[in-house]
Amino acid sequence: MKTLYKNGKIYLGRGRFASSMLVSEGRIEAVGDDLPSVPGCEQSELMGRTVVPGFIDTHVHLASVGRMRSCVDLSGAGSMAELIDRGRKYIEKEPRDKDFVLVGRGYNEDYFTDFAIPPNRRDLDKITDKFPVVYIRVCGHMTSVNTKALELAGVIRDTTEVAGGRIGRDPDGNLDGTLFEDAAYLVRKIVPPEDENTVSSYILSGMAHAAGYGITCVHTNDVSDGSVSLGAYEKIYASCKNIIRTYHQVTFSDLNRYKRFILDGHATTRGSDMFR
Repeated sequence: MKTLYKNGKIYLGRGRFASSMLVSEGRIEAVGDDLPSVPGCEQSELMGRTVVPGFIDTHVHLASVGRMRSCVDLSGAGSMAELIDRGRKYIEKEPRDKDFVLVGRGYNEDYFTDFAIPPNRRDLDKITDKFPVVYIRVCGHMTSVNTKALELAGVIRDTTEVAGGRIGRDPDGNLDGTLFEDAAYLVRKIVPPEDENTVSSYILSGMAHAAGYGITCVHTNDVSDGSVSLGAYEKIYASCKNIIRTYHQVTFSDLNRYKRFILDGHATTRGSDMFR
């Protein structure tokens, strides 16, 4: 199947454009001004619209993009009141079982118009005292939780500080519901673990989101020691469900696991044009 796209502004380089493009079986065959049609070729009128190559994102966490889209979107919240309201509305959307954890991502208190401070447990208690609430700041380095989350995680006033992190406290030494860096894992452990199917759904959601902005290739950092992301990606590409290319930046904190990964044949030359 061939398609001739005509009467457009097809980007060739800075300040250079062509008006038409011939595509054959999903690949560009020719680009130029007023290309002639060929027998059996469909024609598509661009009506002066601009055509550019697909964009490439050179560092992203694609599964995390999908994960963020599956929870409460806190990006752009302009006040503490809005942060609380978004959580309440999310809970009200459908019935929640007893294991439900309200997870939100992307808040930035610097944009708040009421109080330019991160939410504490008392703020998040206004959302619910029935379910745990875990709100992760836009940077990922700080997490705010409600009282229920602290209780379920077993975090108390006397909990020992975590290496590489800090437990937030008020001037009297009481827990204020803020957790910094690695201290967040004290509470994030109450979030149900993700299996391969769940991670696959996040990846596919992330791919759809990227493609919607014209991004056709990403360099993504999802695969790490102990994660199920690699298996999820392999199944997605094996079943041809992918809609963009992915090149993987791999992270390991355990040297022995990294050595096993290499011995299993993983290398920059492994994979395909779509997945490497």
